[in-house]
Amino acid sequence: MCKKMSLLFRNKVIIYINLRISGAHSGYTAPKEKHGKRLNITDNHGWTPRKLRKQERKIKNAHLRQRVMAVRLVMEGYLGKDVASMVNVCRQTVSHYVSLFNEGGPGTPASSGFCPWARAVSHRSIAGVSFMLKFKRHLLLVSSFMIFNFFLFFIHPFFAYAKSISTPYGVLTDLGPKVRNISVNTSRAAMDKKGNCYLYMILHGTPTVLAVLDLNTGKVKKTFPLLDSTAAWAMDIDEGGVLWIGGTNKGSIYRFDPNTFSFKNFGNQLGGSKEVAIQDITHSNQKLFATTAYGANFFSFSKAKEKRVSGLSPLEPGKKFAKSIVYDQGSNTLFISLGAKANLLKWNLSTGKKEHILPLKYQSETYIYKMRIVNQYLFARMYPSEKIAVYDMKKNRFVAELSRPIIFSQKSPV
Repeated sequence: MCKKMSLLFRNKVIIYINLRISGAHSGYTAPKEKHGKRLNITDNHGWTPRKLRKQERKIKNAHLRQRVMAVRLVMEGYLGKDVASMVNVCRQTVSHYVSLFNEGGPGTPASSGFCPWARAVSHRSIAGVSFMLKFKRHLLLVSSFMIFNFFLFFIHPFFAYAKSISTPYGVLTDLGPKVRNISVNTSRAAMDKKGNCYLYMILHGTPTVLAVLDLNTGKVKKTFPLLDSTAAWAMDIDEGGVLWIGGTNKGSIYRFDPNTFSFKNFGNQLGGSKEVAIQDITHSNQKLFATTAYGANFFSFSKAKEKRVSGLSPLEPGKKFAKSIVYDQGSNTLFISLGAKANLLKWNLSTGKKEHILPLKYQSETYIYKMRIVNQYLFARMYPSEKIAVYDMKKNRFVAELSRPIIFSQKSPV
């Protein structure tokens, strides 16, 4: 009898809610989602790219600064997928920021509410908040209905079952959340001096985590939190098998030595600048060389002194990214990818000579995503085309192009 009354009550409530939400009483119409291949700023509210760039420099929070940058890049004419890649978010997120900007703009710099669209504490729009206030009475009714049904169909049977058994199974204990990192930013494999093989994985999250996987057993041996970073994709392994990592937000440098299983955080390397992330790192015998975003800067870090030994210097005016970097030991030369738009800087550290070597046909690319040196050849993967350009370092010219993604490595000694 009780169950029949519940079903009758529930049917009446559902009919009432459908009538209310359908607009018969409220007159509310949900905004339609806009679709399109290219994002556009339909109303700039008096803002220009130059004004937004100035505002970026005033925002101390790195996350908010990246969101303001996303809207500015769309205003400058970049495609949504390119903007998403530049600020390391998905395209849908960029589309959401642009939509909110078009609706209300960022406010005024002097106001305490500047960039409410960029805060993303809650993704409700003003219309959504208005809807919640308008229907608070209906939400209260729905909540009461859900609580009633939850008690009737879940809690009540549970207590009935608990009464029916003579021996309890034990005490329920809340162990807390166990999943904090759900995606892998990047990974590298290497060996220690004893020949043990490890896979190093950077797990995205707050904070980001370094996971050390033993490839001999297939089990995670240990994890280390990368404090100060919410992401990291700059990794390199030196001649001693030591792993070096460049982080985001504060640009911290981390070191993991598999021979002693020791981990160390060397802290903020971008202090006194507007840079927010280390994009890539490479090494020589004594130093690390690192590149940054969003001003395409360069610095070096002494492995022996365990500190930065050069200032942050911009590689080329007007460039936002120094996306990737590799070092050729034989010629003491750095190759640095710049963007957007793409260019490739060749820097001889012995003579100090710098030159741009990327052919014109590749300069329409956004940037060179990754580079690797194998013997006398430099392999450079373009983004977004995924083409691979092959540069002969002895002949000092590009000699080939590969049209499909391929992974290159040093020739096996076996």
